[in-house]
Amino acid sequence: MENISKNTDIPRKRGRPPKGHLNNPLLAGVIDQMSPDIRTRRGKNNLYYGVFFGVNVIYDGKKKELKDPLFKFLFNPEEDKFKKTILSALGRVALEYGPEEAEILTREICKRKMSTGEALAFISAVRGLGKDKITGVVKKIIRLFNDNRITPDEAREVVHRIGEIIRVSETE
Repeated sequence: MENISKNTDIPRKRGRPPKGHLNNPLLAGVIDQMSPDIRTRRGKNNLYYGVFFGVNVIYDGKKKELKDPLFKFLFNPEEDKFKKTILSALGRVALEYGPEEAEILTREICKRKMSTGEALAFISAVRGLGKDKITGVVKKIIRLFNDNRITPDEAREVVHRIGEIIRVSETE
């Protein structure tokens, strides 16, 4: 028992490091009033991301309506339908990469009507790409596809043609 540390006055650091935005007492008070049953810091963070960022991606507060009727899959105020886990993940994407990126992911999730597990895996895969050069190119291509309203079949054809161009250039 002599090997046990005697430094008991120093608190141990466990778990995720706290985010700075929840240190705001006004914001913390609003979150506590919205859901007093949520007591953990992680739960409060999820509510924060889901409500303040996730919902803002799909809901137009000025017009008081969804930006796209397709988004009713995730958030339908009339039916009190609120997929908070997916919206929290989308809120993190909106905060990290911007609302445009989160809206692109939201459209894809709603089009495919993904389950929560599928949506979280999809979001995680996109977030896991990182912020390297290739990811930037992929994001530009996705944005270009969306701006030009390229269908998934047309996107596959574009990727196929790019693959052919690369194969030809490798053989030369």
